Amino acid sequence: MPRRNLNWMIVIATISLICWRSVQSAPEEHYRNFFELFAETLQHIDSSHIRPPERKELLEGALRGITKRLDRFSDYIPPRELQRFREQMSQEFGGIGIQIGVIDSQLTVTTPLPGTPAFRAGVQSGDRIVAIEGEPTKDILVGSPQEMMQEAVRRLKGAPGTTVNISVLHKGSEMPEEVDITRAIIQVSSVKGDRYNKDSSWDFLIEQDQQIGYLRIEQFNDKTANELENAIQTLNKQSIKGLILDLRFNPGGLLSAAVKICDLFISEGKIVSTRSRNAEEVVYSAHGPGTFNKEMPIVVLINRHSASASEIVAACLQDHQRAVLIGQRTWGKGSVQNIIDLGSGQGAIKLTTASYHRPSGENIHRFENSTETDVWGVRPNQGFEISMIETSVREGKSTAEIRQLEAQASSQYFLDRSNRDIIPRPGEPSPKRSFKDYQLDRAVEHLKSKIHPEKDDSSAFIMPLKNQMSELLFTMSGNTRTDIRW
Repeated sequence: MPRRNLNWMIVIATISLICWRSVQSAPEEHYRNFFELFAETLQHIDSSHIRPPERKELLEGALRGITKRLDRFSDYIPPRELQRFREQMSQEFGGIGIQIGVIDSQLTVTTPLPGTPAFRAGVQSGDRIVAIEGEPTKDILVGSPQEMMQEAVRRLKGAPGTTVNISVLHKGSEMPEEVDITRAIIQVSSVKGDRYNKDSSWDFLIEQDQQIGYLRIEQFNDKTANELENAIQTLNKQSIKGLILDLRFNPGGLLSAAVKICDLFISEGKIVSTRSRNAEEVVYSAHGPGTFNKEMPIVVLINRHSASASEIVAACLQDHQRAVLIGQRTWGKGSVQNIIDLGSGQGAIKLTTASYHRPSGENIHRFENSTETDVWGVRPNQGFEISMIETSVREGKSTAEIRQLEAQASSQYFLDRSNRDIIPRPGEPSPKRSFKDYQLDRAVEHLKSKIHPEKDDSSAFIMPLKNQMSELLFTMSGNTRTDIRW
């Protein structure tokens, strides 16, 4: 048999084996016919298509097509993407510890990460990386900004203990500095504060009121619960009287992390339950030891991009009346994905295996045919539906116009947030908030009324009907996202 045909038969056999594993309990004859049809189709493509197919890409495309047909969250993860996926889940990778961007076609350090090799070597925000291992970045970084970033990351990352040489042009300098930096395991924090302190630690107190703690969770990964617990201990030492958990724009993450975080705030009862096809319902419950101050008022900020694990936390604290939810109705992702390793370096599949439900038993998932009046997602508490744009600006606008205004407000929020997530250069103050954050301001206002009961908060329950209606008119249909987490 020609080697070409042999290779192709291996591809067919591999796909067939994977398919067989997933349907081995189905009638044998039905799937034998399917495999024969599948193999014949691939043979026709290989022999007759106008361009000879790249078999590896064809195999990956077939696997991705099979999984994507199931639902929008199942997927095939090829070997080249699997390591990056695992790094996202563990929050760890080998590197020098910087966030980078392409500014004016030059590779620029957005900010170093505290305590990392780059931070200790004196790399600062605004520095330009003009060379990596002696090669000018203007020569090796070509293509779109995203492609330039990917290539830069590939060259800067590496095994812990290895060294990379970079030439850095510091802000205000005329000559670049050549620096040898030894790579290390970089741990990326998923729990952040309002801004950095002078010692490069996070300030977990809200700028407007030093009695209120502010914890921003960007995603739910292996270390998120421990990070959050440590941040709470820091706040306890500062004698806070109220707490804001900001889950806006959080795409989710690990179910286990969400459960541990809920357990920090409630002492008993159901946190969440999962239901799958081949097993009984699994109920996750809270435990008393380690529960955070049960009397302290808490606000959870949510928006249309809070999804998955974010919704578990928000729904749990709302159902147990442990927190007031402020913002907008969440995304509506109530399904659990398991990562199944295919072995032998063949990648993995992310497969939807269960649905989860809030303590009340209500559904969270927004199915494809769901309408605005159906039960899905997590809604803010009554009277606390607050948009990112001012109500008066929304008046008289169409749904499309409101969406555009929301998108513009989100861009302004991220610009402001990225500026304040930078470690200030020596001698420079922390940037002030430039974005008018109506949702955050409302959270602070509500907590102040709880900390100082003599201040009336009844205005929260007198929201004009037209404002409530405008919130309902704004839907998430048309938004797209890639959610690679549970």
